[in-house]
Amino acid sequence: MRVLTLLLSAIFLTGLGLVGKGIKAQLWVNFINSCVNICDLHTNIIFCSCNINLINFLGAFMSPVLYKLIPTKDWPALMIDGILMHRIKDTSPKADAEAKIKILGINKGDVLDICTGLGYAAIVAARHADKVVTIEKDPKVIDIAKKNPASRELFENKKIKLIIGDACDEIKKFPNNAFDFIIHDPPRFALAGELYSLAFYTELFRLLKTNGKMFHYIGLPGERYRNKGIRKGIIERLCKAGFEVKSCEKLQGVLCFKSKIKEFKQNAF
Repeated sequence: MRVLTLLLSAIFLTGLGLVGKGIKAQLWVNFINSCVNICDLHTNIIFCSCNINLINFLGAFMSPVLYKLIPTKDWPALMIDGILMHRIKDTSPKADAEAKIKILGINKGDVLDICTGLGYAAIVAARHADKVVTIEKDPKVIDIAKKNPASRELFENKKIKLIIGDACDEIKKFPNNAFDFIIHDPPRFALAGELYSLAFYTELFRLLKTNGKMFHYIGLPGERYRNKGIRKGIIERLCKAGFEVKSCEKLQGVLCFKSKIKEFKQNAF
């Protein structure tokens, strides 16, 4: 596979006329030497431990969506079209997943994990819970996870059930009070607004058992431009759905609770 990838890459770039036209010979040599850590170019998936500039150079000719695995100090991070899907500033993918499970206090019970990604939250949760159901919409992300050694437990741990589908549809198939814990870790608001909607939050409230807890990763939407409106709107919709909400600034999210009183009021309507 590696030899074929190198050959196809050489043919591809040569066919485009890039070799010899502004592309220095040394850059091409560096690219070839780095390709031993690159695979599945035909699916727009790149596994890299080489120079990021070379990866971006190659990615410029791959469309419509480019997926990358970026090395960190522990488990690799996923990047899709230049957008990191994991927190790596002042933390790491592994440490971040462990922190989410810790703040929920998972030591038994059933867990729903929305937006599987590389499966890190599901993997750590399954080490403590009785069962984990995890939902991922993008099949290519699962393809990457299958080739990522850090994601192995996602497919080998029998306590984990992986569903490939749209979470908006899949969660409607579960009965009321199905889960003790929910991990809701969606892409940024601009990319998946439906996962931040009142209708979606209402479904999550229905699925959570009384006295259950949910961690919802929000990130820092609009912080760069000092626009707090997005985060405020998210919290307001969560409260309207029935949750009690507590901010978790260190994890860039909120911890949501379903109390017995809230459930009673919700069922009264």
